[in-house]
Amino acid sequence: MLVSRRSSYQKILALEKEGAHVVERDINLPLDLIFSAGDCLVWYETAAFGNISRNMTDGASCIQMFMENIATDVLISLSYSFSSCIMIFEGEANLLGVIMGQSDTLYSATANLNINLQLLCSYNPESTDEIILTCITKFTGPTRYV
Repeated sequence: MLVSRRSSYQKILALEKEGAHVVERDINLPLDLIFSAGDCLVWYETAAFGNISRNMTDGASCIQMFMENIATDVLISLSYSFSSCIMIFEGEANLLGVIMGQSDTLYSATANLNINLQLLCSYNPESTDEIILTCITKFTGPTRYV
């Protein structure tokens, strides 16, 4: 997801000028960033859900299925390698409200998988970038790898 948004990707690469080491790897895990051996970040855009916002009754059930898929597929695969995950959802307020209403599905799954989950919502790309860059700074500092 991260590479698909060029502006966000360039901001991360710009951290190299400040002393951070950015390492790019192809991996077979559903995540966007690895901060350390135990910490990762996953980012979703609600726009990927299609035209859900037009019909919130069908949209809510679609989001529920999507959240269950994250809980059963994504989090299980991450649990083999990570003990902490930051998950960001970016999108319209009405969709983020439905996502937050379904967040107990994710928290329940992570409790059973022994993963610490931090769930964050963002209404626009700029605040998503700010969240991501803050996470990088907090987790890695200027001398560690991303």
